[in-house]
Amino acid sequence: MKDFKINFAPIQGYTDYTYRQNHQECFKGINEYYSPFLRLQHNGIIRNKDIKDVEPLNNAGINFVPQIIGGDIDEMSKLFTYLVEKGYKRVDVNLGCSFKMITRSGRGAGVLNNLEKIKAILDLIQSFPTLSVSLKMRLGLNSVEDSIKLLPLINKANLHSVTLHAKLSTTSYDEDVDLEGFTLFYNDCTQDLYYDGNLKTVGDIEKIRQTFPKLKGVMIGRGLLADPALAEKYENMKTQNAKFIEEESYSRFEEEEKIGKMDDDLLSYDKEDLFLKDYATFHELLFKRYSNILEGGEHQILQKMKTIWEYFLPQTDKKSLKTIKKAKNLRVYSDVVNSIFKNYEI
Repeated sequence: MKDFKINFAPIQGYTDYTYRQNHQECFKGINEYYSPFLRLQHNGIIRNKDIKDVEPLNNAGINFVPQIIGGDIDEMSKLFTYLVEKGYKRVDVNLGCSFKMITRSGRGAGVLNNLEKIKAILDLIQSFPTLSVSLKMRLGLNSVEDSIKLLPLINKANLHSVTLHAKLSTTSYDEDVDLEGFTLFYNDCTQDLYYDGNLKTVGDIEKIRQTFPKLKGVMIGRGLLADPALAEKYENMKTQNAKFIEEESYSRFEEEEKIGKMDDDLLSYDKEDLFLKDYATFHELLFKRYSNILEGGEHQILQKMKTIWEYFLPQTDKKSLKTIKKAKNLRVYSDVVNSIFKNYEI
């Protein structure tokens, strides 16, 4: 259990280098931070925004893994070469993005039903011996059979690890995971395997760990955007060597079904005031960081901070979230945020 790791998933528009550095400073428990995927534009050039996001100096001090996505082998080779020239030793390949514009172009999950293309990608990976490469993938484009058919190739490849999002490309982020499909892949996968999908609480993480004891760890995205302390809470739970876990839902108005039973000390890790202070500090530092780097003035800073609340602390009352969404200036925004932290109860 002590070696069970939590990685922070990349999410476009949210987990940029500023967010990653801020999270690392405020919270513990993350093994690796992944970047939103790096890609070539139609003109064959990497966007300046993406170049900045994977710049080594901007990711200093964190265990950072740049991620790439490609539509053909030549494109992926150029991206690998670029990252090697930047001095990177670890890279992740995105085979899981489910946005239709991406899949229709033969990128992300759009390659999972193409055995020959996957073979070519794996062969390309072997041609970069200085890189330790992982795959992040879904169960399939349209069928679980897509990933199962790839297992012989994946098992033979020299990979760092595989992260499997337990959903098809056609399954939305809000829909349930397919644990039966994940089990089929898990049973025959010989690579170090990480689970990804709908992890929102300490109890969710522990249930997956107990259900799939051979896992190397998990990857979490939206669950950490909602509760940035989630990985640290899980680390605290592990140090208590708890036999059972019980946790409140992060749904705004409903309580999730309880799993197991735990003592009052362990339950307090989801309720203690320490994390409330950390949430407030996290927001304050993130606000300062974006204020210092964004060049579009108050409007750009305001819009950037508004996006944080699309996931952050979903227990927040609807009235406050509505006020944030409608805020026209930073004064109104700051007033409502200060009120949220003043009245917040964990």
